Amino acid sequence: MTGGKERNIMKYYNTQRPITPGTYPSDYEFEKIVNFDEKIYIKEIDREAWGYLEIGCLLPDDVIKEWELTPENLKTFYCVTIAIYDDGRVTAGITSTVQSIKKPLSKYKNLRRKDIYNDWFATLEEAQAFIKEAKQA
Repeated sequence: MTGGKERNIMKYYNTQRPITPGTYPSDYEFEKIVNFDEKIYIKEIDREAWGYLEIGCLLPDDVIKEWELTPENLKTFYCVTIAIYDDGRVTAGITSTVQSIKKPLSKYKNLRRKDIYNDWFATLEEAQAFIKEAKQA
């Protein structure tokens, strides 16, 4: 491309059914729609798919979920929950995982007898290291 801004092309796979009218959100302008002759294994999403849609923008999470699409660059994030009690005790552990394109936002709650932190990590190793560090603090 010359003189223009390079666009990110997002690829969304349909793992549930072939892509036909009514099986994807029609209120978006897709640049490419590809159906395979049969369901095939796609290394990038580590599962089988019937085809994919390409678009020059990131679809909202609720649209992805509603239409049962699987983004090509889906990652697993690990939530570490740490509770720091008023008496000094600390508990920490991985409490959930989520597959998403973006890392979820970390959260904090101040309760009557403890503070609770939910932090997200891109790898299991980072999450485990954070837990170890928290328990030693």
